[in-house]
Amino acid sequence: MQVEVLFFGRIREATGISQELVTVADGATLNDLLKVLKTKFGSVLTRELRASRRPMVLVNGRNMQSLQGSRTALQDKDLVAILPAMFGG
Repeated sequence: MQVEVLFFGRIREATGISQELVTVADGATLNDLLKVLKTKFGSVLTRELRASRRPMVLVNGRNMQSLQGSRTALQDKDLVAILPAMFGG
């Protein structure tokens, strides 16, 4: 199945792209998708995700924390957005 991934902020800068169509196995979870992305983009993406501490990950506009976290099951044609943590006041 295919999932569209959108990258924002520093994560977009690290990957060099704003979106990517990713093929994952049927029944894949958000964690599986992140493993595929880390393999594709290597240490650059891993470093940015760690630097962001808690990146916001949305699946079809819903925060993964309100779903099943990294165990959230993905469906064909899902839209996943990865945003760096925001700070401010």
